[in-house]
Amino acid sequence: MNQRWIAALCAMTLTCCAPVDEDFDGQARPDRAAEASAEREPPSEPDADIDDAGRVEPAPEDAATVMDAAPRMDATASVDAARDSGTRADVTADRAPVRPSGIPSWVVYSPTGGGVVGPIGAAPTTAAPSTVREERITSTIVLRTPGVYDFGNVMHRWAGSGRCIQLENQPPILHIAASNVTVRNFAYRNAPDGIHIGAAVDAGQGYNAQPRIENIVLDHVSGYACEDALTTQHNTWNISIVNSWFHGNPTVAERDKLLQLNFANNIRITATTFVNSPRCVRFKGGASITIERSLFDGCEDAVRGDTFDTLGLIPRTQSNVTSRRSVYRNYNRTFSAIGLVTITSEQDELTGGRRQLEERGGQVIYR
Repeated sequence: MNQRWIAALCAMTLTCCAPVDEDFDGQARPDRAAEASAEREPPSEPDADIDDAGRVEPAPEDAATVMDAAPRMDATASVDAARDSGTRADVTADRAPVRPSGIPSWVVYSPTGGGVVGPIGAAPTTAAPSTVREERITSTIVLRTPGVYDFGNVMHRWAGSGRCIQLENQPPILHIAASNVTVRNFAYRNAPDGIHIGAAVDAGQGYNAQPRIENIVLDHVSGYACEDALTTQHNTWNISIVNSWFHGNPTVAERDKLLQLNFANNIRITATTFVNSPRCVRFKGGASITIERSLFDGCEDAVRGDTFDTLGLIPRTQSNVTSRRSVYRNYNRTFSAIGLVTITSEQDELTGGRRQLEERGGQVIYR
């Protein structure tokens, strides 16, 4: 009896002294070793809410959120595309401009800025401007594309067909056949004809109807005339001749004109020298010309205009010319106004000769 009591008491003591599980809730729990093994091993079947890539599929209530997020993703892609497009545009802009055909290799061409007048200095002296070297030209250089053409002070000596005499319709050395063109640092010699401005190429004087050519700048241009140093064709507008120099034919017996302005719609001549020619600036009907701070030396008729045209090609309309703060010396007549011509001289300096003029229907006004 006593032995049975002692055994029961010992069993009760062992039960009370056993470790207590703090998380025990009175329910049967699996063995902790089994739990650890389950945490380390993947489930035998994939969870229905997880795809093979491990991406959690949204619950139905999150669909609106996903739809809102989609435009933001597209916007980001658009920004990236725009950035890439801008980068490509910048690269394209940095590429060298397409070079017009037919111009010498030494000409520096820029596609923008055509028709822009640069800084204007004082009129050059009667001595010819210096050049860097000489190149032979055998055919007319034609400019058909707007832009700035810098010829680098190279002396262009004509070596093609024709003669340096008074003969019409010979090839010019340079023909400007586009609007918004600037020609800089161009020098020439021995060309049968000088510079032509107008849309008609290889068409003689170019009197026929042709597209309008406008906004032309000749900056630091120098040349010796053979027939003429420069000719403007029909429908030419807004021409500026600045910082330039023109000389009569080296053969005295062959000298005629320097600037033949047949159609002179708004022409500006500034800081330019004219030397040794019977007619240095000659214009016809419908002219509008301004001459400023320029030098005329050895011109028999420095500025001569008439509105009579025996060929019936040039309009017999009023021409107006203003000469301002320019120097005239060693002349026969400073101004000749024939027909519907008005020449106004403002603060000009007349030296080396009398103030001699010619007025036949026109008038010369001194101020």
